[in-house]
Amino acid sequence: MPYIKQIVVEHGLRKQIMAVFDVSYPTVRVALKYGSNSITAQNIRQYALDHGGVLTYGIIG
Repeated sequence: MPYIKQIVVEHGLRKQIMAVFDVSYPTVRVALKYGSNSITAQNIRQYALDHGGVLTYGIIG
């Protein structure tokens, strides 16, 4: 079965990420759901993990 991974963060941290990286909410959402692998997305994911985000895996289907 395929798995989906994402980083779960509190809403306050999403807002903090938006301010730190000067990006929109959709950019943060896509980055945390591994929908993009740009340098910015990689930096957002690392920042989220360093500030309390939790990497999760779920089964699709």
